[in-house]
Amino acid sequence: MFDFLRKKKITKTPTKNIRYQVWVRFKENPQHQWIFNNSYIKRSFQLFLEKLDSRGLKFLNENKVNFVYTNGLYSCTLTKTDESFNIIVFPQLVKLFQSANPEVGVAILAHELGHLLHHHYERQIAPQTAQIEADQYAIDIGLINQLETFLRDFSDHPDCDYRLRSLEKQKSQ
Repeated sequence: MFDFLRKKKITKTPTKNIRYQVWVRFKENPQHQWIFNNSYIKRSFQLFLEKLDSRGLKFLNENKVNFVYTNGLYSCTLTKTDESFNIIVFPQLVKLFQSANPEVGVAILAHELGHLLHHHYERQIAPQTAQIEADQYAIDIGLINQLETFLRDFSDHPDCDYRLRSLEKQKSQ
């Protein structure tokens, strides 16, 4: 785990090199200082970066994405501002990072990144469609069970039933 942080292995594959570059840029971003003040939160973001596929790594490497901590419920993605994207992280998500199963929180981060990867900040689509597309990114990187856990146990959002039915269809295929 966290092989991308070991300097000996960085040059062996391009993906590990990009993953390391993203981590360095991530650490240098002053908006992320709150992440490094708590070892559980830091570990969750390391898990997040470890799970990302080449699409997610490329997006984070080529764009400025701020993970901003504030009050609210779980997380949300804001439209592009200036030259950066913002994913807002709320206290309930931080609690998930500090739980026995932080990958549930990682699945939420992947879902939020999915909104950015699908360009929801510039497309006019139905909210349920946007949620399903964002869920798909978390599924694509292997977080279907963690996403399902969140939708079943932690959220009372009206779209949850629709999203759970979509997950169940994918699991049955």
